[in-house]
Amino acid sequence: MASRNVYRSIISCISTSILTVLLSNWLLPLPVSALQLTPEDFHCGSGAEMREAAFYEIMKNCPGYALDLNHCCAIHDDCYGQRRSQEFCDAEYAKCNLKAVRVPDRGASWCRSKIEWVNTAMPLLGYIAYSKSNYSDPSINDNSLKKHLPEMTPNIEMHYEHLYSACPFVNITLSSCAWMFNDCLSSTLIVSTCTRQLSQCVLDAAEQQNSTHCTRTSESMCAHIMTASELMDSGYMAVLRKGMHSTWAIILLVIIALTTTGLLLLKLRRFLSLSSSNESKIKKYAPIQVECLKGCNSDLSTAQLY
Repeated sequence: MASRNVYRSIISCISTSILTVLLSNWLLPLPVSALQLTPEDFHCGSGAEMREAAFYEIMKNCPGYALDLNHCCAIHDDCYGQRRSQEFCDAEYAKCNLKAVRVPDRGASWCRSKIEWVNTAMPLLGYIAYSKSNYSDPSINDNSLKKHLPEMTPNIEMHYEHLYSACPFVNITLSSCAWMFNDCLSSTLIVSTCTRQLSQCVLDAAEQQNSTHCTRTSESMCAHIMTASELMDSGYMAVLRKGMHSTWAIILLVIIALTTTGLLLLKLRRFLSLSSSNESKIKKYAPIQVECLKGCNSDLSTAQLY
């Protein structure tokens, strides 16, 4: 029974050691996400009070879809700012919302009922916002908008800043694109997965502005970011392959060390068990030996008298 427990302990140690080695040497640590959507980065609602109310409502009812729904609001804001018809902007906004929560799960189903109400009420809710929106001079919005940048390389950030200048009528959408990209990076190791999404997002935004300069700048930025992501992914795979070889060597050494330790523990246990058995025998036969010695001494004393 005791030896069985020893074997279980050894197997448990080996499993734990292998898992630890895999996590620390084979897999690169996932980047820790420092992103947290705040009312300041939220684009749903007109005015600070309505924006904050919309923020807490969505975070309460649709937390898993908050970024996608916020992006729909960003596109909607830019659409208003471009002075396209409110009817068109509201219709596109409704489509975007329903697309964001079309996944057939319980959370999306609960969200959908709320979103459908918002879509129905948007012509009334958006009337005041539409009347105030005007991008005839986009520079007046520079101080109020927090322009996020893709967190990759300084070169990519520089290209994205140029994109803001080249596409002034879709700055809110571009900022949301960058935010969603950074959130994607915080939850994956494969950069190209996120850059494809960013490229699609940026190209869609440029299409909304419908400007040759904006389109060319966005295409150039997408080319740079895709190239950078390929280099980053290839570097990651090289590190991963190197890590796999070193990991298996470490695992082998750990197994050998633990097996040797287990064998030594078993030998030590047998030695202690044998020592305990010998000690018991000594205690058992000690009285007999004493009596024998007494008898022998008595015989010797009698012989000496004669």
